[in-house]
Amino acid sequence: MRQLLVVAAMAALTPGAFAQGKSIEALHKLPCATGVIDREAARIALIKSAFPAVPDELLPGLATSTLGNVARDRASKQDALTTLYNDLNDAFDAAAGGEPDSRTPVTIAVDRKQAKPDPEFWASRFLNGDHAWATFKCFRKDPSPAKPPTPVATDDPKPGIVVAETLGDLEKGLKDRKYAKFGLESDAGDTTLSANLVVGMASTPLWGISDVSEGSWSPFVEYNRKTSDDPAKDVNSLMFGAGFNYPLGPKGFRLLMDTDVAWQTDDDFDASLWRLQHAVDIPLTGWCVRTNQGGLFWDCAISVVADYVRVDDPGSNPKWAQQKDFTRAGLDFEWYVGHDFGKARLSLLAAYSSRFDIAGEDTTAEMKSLKLSYEPDKEGQFSLSATYKRGKDIKTIADVDTFSLELGYRQ
Repeated sequence: MRQLLVVAAMAALTPGAFAQGKSIEALHKLPCATGVIDREAARIALIKSAFPAVPDELLPGLATSTLGNVARDRASKQDALTTLYNDLNDAFDAAAGGEPDSRTPVTIAVDRKQAKPDPEFWASRFLNGDHAWATFKCFRKDPSPAKPPTPVATDDPKPGIVVAETLGDLEKGLKDRKYAKFGLESDAGDTTLSANLVVGMASTPLWGISDVSEGSWSPFVEYNRKTSDDPAKDVNSLMFGAGFNYPLGPKGFRLLMDTDVAWQTDDDFDASLWRLQHAVDIPLTGWCVRTNQGGLFWDCAISVVADYVRVDDPGSNPKWAQQKDFTRAGLDFEWYVGHDFGKARLSLLAAYSSRFDIAGEDTTAEMKSLKLSYEPDKEGQFSLSATYKRGKDIKTIADVDTFSLELGYRQ
């Protein structure tokens, strides 16, 4: 009866059903929990690969102790069983006395002491079920059950009003924005109130673009204020404008462009200036890439900046009174390091900004600052900080040498 089943199955074989050398790839899908594939499971899988049309429940009748003999007698035929037989002979012959190759999913080892000397019998014995001399070693982990992909957490800006410290924060999500600051500043013993904030619409796609990463814009109001009895140290800047952000260059090396157009005045609306600024964010690698290791993290950013300012009315600012228009270029650089303590965060921010005269006189400004901040909830809306600043204010060219305690707020 078993012989009849073998003959019937062989009658259904399609000549050339297997490419030479590919038959043993049926082993690659078998379990590999212990690093070794069960020999009988390997034999059944290989026979199944030669007789794919035979139902699984009939395989035990097909996998008889004489199947190998039938395959050997038909060695000159061109069908899937013969291809399997020849592939096994080649594989056993190549593996005899050799070490498994760990680069392949499954390798075969042959114990020559147990196997007959003549390799032509090895495939026949194996198909007959006499396979104690063969070992199938596997070098892969069984695939885990497929899991639905986990959404990547993003913090893209949500539509609506944004309150933050700088214009660049309008294109960030809440937890990445800097805080608008309200505080007490001490300058040579003179303590005053100060405010630094931007209020604007969250970045929205440019006309005709559906993704903010491909181009966005934001209308804004920016206010920076520090009072002083010395006009040269008085910071009073109120700006109304729009910022435009867009990438330039191939995807492998894209530069992010920021172009801001604004009308600048003071909180008495006495001054009148027109300001155009263009910045190129430089992509950074190595130690300056955002990194988080065990709660300790660091990040840095650098931009090349140029601005043009036309002074229509200087108001009470003595620096502006000396100019009709001027052009400058420089850098903005920040280095940020911090540590998370549960939901809280303690961080240090070192920053440097410069604008050097290109056309104009006495408008060069450099500002250095160091800020220590505590956030009770690093994804929340409030912070406390202490800041030291020294230099000239970038927008008003006022002299600054202050220490401040600030309450931060963002939305």
